[in-house]
Amino acid sequence: MFYIKTADPLTRTATWLNKMEGGIGYLRNVVINDSLDMAAQWEKEMEQHVATYKCEWKIAVETPEIRKRFTHFVNAPEEKDPTVKFDELRGQKKAKEWK
Repeated sequence: MFYIKTADPLTRTATWLNKMEGGIGYLRNVVINDSLDMAAQWEKEMEQHVATYKCEWKIAVETPEIRKRFTHFVNAPEEKDPTVKFDELRGQKKAKEWK
């Protein structure tokens, strides 16, 4: 939860830690010694997060309307979007790189 609260969106944990003033020592003090006195609050928030978590990919697989949006990436006979282009890599198709 400390990471979620302090990292910029899409920041990898290693990058976040490397930029953190005090580094791993500071992080250890926050997490293990509860130096910010936030452990109880973060524990409640994590419990809430776990209780309400929904996997977006599972929902996409189980919901036909959403799954249709991904037919470009399977061997489906349906009409394809002409703006989606593919390359071949090791005998398999992959989405063409954006330019």
